[in-house]
Amino acid sequence: MNVHEPGVLPVSQIFFHTTSEADSSLFLYPLCIGLYECDSNYIVNRINYDSFLLIYVQNGSLYLTQNDVSCTLRAGSFAIIDCYHPHIYGSHEDCKFLWVHFDGALARSYYDRILSFQKSNLIVAADGTHAYRYLSKLYSSLSSHRPVDPAQLSKYLINILTEFMYAPSSSTPEYISELEEARIYINEHLYEPLSLEEIAAQAHLSVYHFTRSFKNKFGYTPHEYLIKVRLNAACFYLVSSTAPVKEIAFKCGFTTNSGFCTCFRKNIGCTPMEYRQAHLSA
Repeated sequence: MNVHEPGVLPVSQIFFHTTSEADSSLFLYPLCIGLYECDSNYIVNRINYDSFLLIYVQNGSLYLTQNDVSCTLRAGSFAIIDCYHPHIYGSHEDCKFLWVHFDGALARSYYDRILSFQKSNLIVAADGTHAYRYLSKLYSSLSSHRPVDPAQLSKYLINILTEFMYAPSSSTPEYISELEEARIYINEHLYEPLSLEEIAAQAHLSVYHFTRSFKNKFGYTPHEYLIKVRLNAACFYLVSSTAPVKEIAFKCGFTTNSGFCTCFRKNIGCTPMEYRQAHLSA
């Protein structure tokens, strides 16, 4: 379908997609997708448009402003825009870009997770090569006028968003890999006494910076994560062995049996013996 917007050249195309109610509650889904060629008159200034927007710049450049932060998207750049909030983007020169508006029950969760990795309030990747492959496939599917599989469309969108989680960019914190190392260290040493200082040293960060960064990435403080790992191990031993509860407590890094039982009840909702009996009888 041809486009009739100021600054959008006649060769531009847009395609709309309507998903079923059942599919929209299950998948990520596109609302509309387009391949635009624009001149310097192109600008979008919205209060909101209930969706998220993926943009990949093929030629030229776009400017983008949201959350009081501005940037320039040059050829090869990828961006995700939260269109539920005010946003501005446009071009000061001739440009060509591929874009899709999408939404879904988990769209906000994906966006917030990716945003937590950024140093600014914008999600931008300087190299969007890998994500572009999936966006191209999404465009081909919706522009072909053939029946489409909602699960496949959702997969393309998830693949794009996953690239934002792991692809290097100018705004990706350099300590992401160190945080992963610290998490692995906790898993491998859960049976041992572990101090916060010892774990933070694995990431080469101060205790304060490490605790804050770990919480942003994993959703738990290092201490909360350590407790969760130890309790997961304890649950496994309770239902897969006949070892006494006290032995399991020490095996999973707890220093006292009473402390283990108190922690177990607080987090799991029952005593270790009640947990064992419930799962063995099931």
